[in-house]
Amino acid sequence: MVFQGIHSRRCFLADNTEENDGGGNDLNYSKLLYKETSKRLDKAYIILITFILFFFFALYLPYTFLEHKIETSAIDVVIANMSQLYNSSLGQENISRSIQNEIDNLIIPAKDDYKQLDQYYRKLELLESKANLTSSNLSVNELESISPTFFICNRHFHSNITHWVSCNAKFVADGINNKTLLRYHELGRQVEPLMRKIQYNLQDIHYITSALINLSKTGTQFPAGIEHGQWKSILNTVSLINTRANSSAIYDENVVKLLNRSNEADLWTLLNYGGLNVHHNLNSLNNLADAIRALNQSKNQELQQLKDLSTKFEGMELPVIGKVPVGLANAVLAFPSAVGIGALICSYYLGQTISKRLVFHKEFCKKDPKGSFNGELYPVWVDPLDRNLFQYGRLVLFVSLPLVILLLITVLSLTGPANQGYTVGLTFLDVPEYTVLAWGTLMGLVLIGLGIFIVIKESEDYKTFLKSKKKC
Repeated sequence: MVFQGIHSRRCFLADNTEENDGGGNDLNYSKLLYKETSKRLDKAYIILITFILFFFFALYLPYTFLEHKIETSAIDVVIANMSQLYNSSLGQENISRSIQNEIDNLIIPAKDDYKQLDQYYRKLELLESKANLTSSNLSVNELESISPTFFICNRHFHSNITHWVSCNAKFVADGINNKTLLRYHELGRQVEPLMRKIQYNLQDIHYITSALINLSKTGTQFPAGIEHGQWKSILNTVSLINTRANSSAIYDENVVKLLNRSNEADLWTLLNYGGLNVHHNLNSLNNLADAIRALNQSKNQELQQLKDLSTKFEGMELPVIGKVPVGLANAVLAFPSAVGIGALICSYYLGQTISKRLVFHKEFCKKDPKGSFNGELYPVWVDPLDRNLFQYGRLVLFVSLPLVILLLITVLSLTGPANQGYTVGLTFLDVPEYTVLAWGTLMGLVLIGLGIFIVIKESEDYKTFLKSKKKC
């Protein structure tokens, strides 16, 4: 359509310049072509500059900053370790409670038995005191109120009430003691597998705790993506959990050693066992769970910011093309190539402007060989009429913004995260994002170089013409 428009204008000029001399038509037409090409160059260059500045500062930098922040953040590693620590510590608490339940299954019935034994003693003592006060034998009904009584002891009932009391008390106490000792000996075998699990969990807790503490020693005072105060609180909670896990394991180990003995004195020590202090341990676990939730929330906020930025981009209506058919992630990857293509188009129009002014200059010289062509009336960005220093300086200035942007993209890529395999955005054909970006930047630089070559070539052609003309 552009060429059709130019052809129409040429026909219009040809039809309306019949009275002019023979060179007038070509001169006016060449002048028109120069002006049209110059306007296209101005329009294309304005679009290019606007596009580069807007996309780079409004989209590329915020996207790169958020992506870099997410990639370099240690939140994922910390969350994974803390979650594993939480599960191991919770498992430790559950095992400790299981040991406590096993012990309670021995202690509570035993205490109930000994409480009943104490009541039995009191009944016997009451009968004994009553018999001593009355100095008479007890009735059969009073004898039957005491249960149990043993036949072997009853022969002492009428002869010596004290011996009868001692005999029954001994048999009842021996029965309760033997039942408790039997449970005590079985308990050791039941608790040993649980103790092995505690030792395994304790090793896991030590390993995770060391891994979290070492994150503070890898070049910075605290992991990236986590505030200093938040990280300090996490370390305090982790250290407390580690300390309590050690204490709990030592306590459980001592209890298991106590269970593996057959000495009755150890049984009485166990009967005074107060149980584990799980309240403080659960508080530490709750603090750890709160820290994990806070880190997940912080991570989700960063991902949401990236998503919101992509959503805004997808809803934008850009001039000429309307909505961009690709997402922000792919647009960021294509940005260096787009800069190169835009710079090439502008360089092409600049070359065409030089070429069209050369044609106009030639036609001007044909019409007035002895005249003087005034280049200032027909300006061009890189003017072959200027000295070489000014020409190349203006050419560098012409491509400076695209070059600077591509160099900034290169610097940002080189200073990016070490884990180049991780990508927040999409990838092309399973090629990592940084590879696509590197090739796009290289392509952009090549296209800018090609555009510079086009401009230099057209400028050299103009200079060749100037050398062949002494005037005009």
